[in-house]
Amino acid sequence: MPILKSFGRSLVQGARVVASQKSMSLYGVLSIASVYQIVTFHSFISNLIGYGYSLAFLSALFLTSIISMFLGAIFRQKIQKKVHLAWNLLGVLFASLIFFRLEGILGLIVYSVLGGVTAGLCIPDVICHLLEITNFENRGAVSGIYLFSIYLLIIISSTVISSAFDLALFLLVLKAISILLISFRPIKKADVEEPAFVRHPLRVPLLYMFVWFIFLLVDVIVSNMALQRLTPNEIYWINLESVTLGLSAMIIGGAIADNVGRRKLIIFAYLYLGIEYSFISLSSGDLIRYTFIDGVAWGLLSTLFLLVIWGDVGSIRARPLYTATALTIGVASIYFKNIIPLFGLRYDLNQAFPLTSIFLFLSVVITSFLLPETLPDKIIQSKELRDYIETAKKIREKYT
Repeated sequence: MPILKSFGRSLVQGARVVASQKSMSLYGVLSIASVYQIVTFHSFISNLIGYGYSLAFLSALFLTSIISMFLGAIFRQKIQKKVHLAWNLLGVLFASLIFFRLEGILGLIVYSVLGGVTAGLCIPDVICHLLEITNFENRGAVSGIYLFSIYLLIIISSTVISSAFDLALFLLVLKAISILLISFRPIKKADVEEPAFVRHPLRVPLLYMFVWFIFLLVDVIVSNMALQRLTPNEIYWINLESVTLGLSAMIIGGAIADNVGRRKLIIFAYLYLGIEYSFISLSSGDLIRYTFIDGVAWGLLSTLFLLVIWGDVGSIRARPLYTATALTIGVASIYFKNIIPLFGLRYDLNQAFPLTSIFLFLSVVITSFLLPETLPDKIIQSKELRDYIETAKKIREKYT
């Protein structure tokens, strides 16, 4: 089928782009994977600091990482190879100090500051570099492959990290490889917009941010509901199944986004979630075990809202701030997932799922009527024309 060939062609193009920049692509994968592990396994470090410091460390770590991301975004043009080397060396220092078990206020300050800077400072530059090696025709496929690689590494590493010392060893290995990769490759920044780039009014990226925020808000609410009804072991397997589904959605969704557009995929993902949560609500929560299937929507929306959209709507100078803001929303959602149980906040099932339905419906309305398609029409039309020509050739060959 021509459309399947088109998707396959997009994946091949995306793989070629990633392969052509394999050193920097691997550097980006390792950098972002290390960030995820720091914010996910924060409890191992807070246990080193001592009893009673969990909330303080969690808050300080997340705040420092967010501040670092915005500083990195604002001063992105000044971030060159030396800054990346220093950033990775800070990561080595942070991981090394875990072995020394700093306790009390000293541990709180040192681990939160070094961990936050390690998790934030150069990440906007890493993501913007990826966006600069893509264009409108291959950005979805490249982003899908990129995120697939990151989360595959995260899944593999998560199976072996069971203590603070495992985390430290993992970070040391990633940072050592990252230093080698960045030492022998110059970091080039684009200074010319791609020809197809169209400037959008500020309301467009802001509304896309709002739609992304709604998805993560719904995710926080549903995660809290799952904590009330499922055991930790069940939640672990649901998360693993969800991420596994999400990996496939990243690869496939990225290619689809390059052919049919970004907006249709966003609308599909929100409708998919709305239908799923409607069934869970009608079952009085009995089907909450099946929330792993929202991994499909998670994979699609993560690819679009962490990478693709900001490459489409952001100019070279605006992209760092857009990516930092999108990442901040993601980091904030992880933070609230962790602190809500600490305060014993609980949602009633009869309130939570109708509320999520309203949020998802609002997202569909905003995306359908207030947001433009960010993939230029001429690119969509050219791919449709190419598919049409291929179909016509096959029909002619069949009857001649």
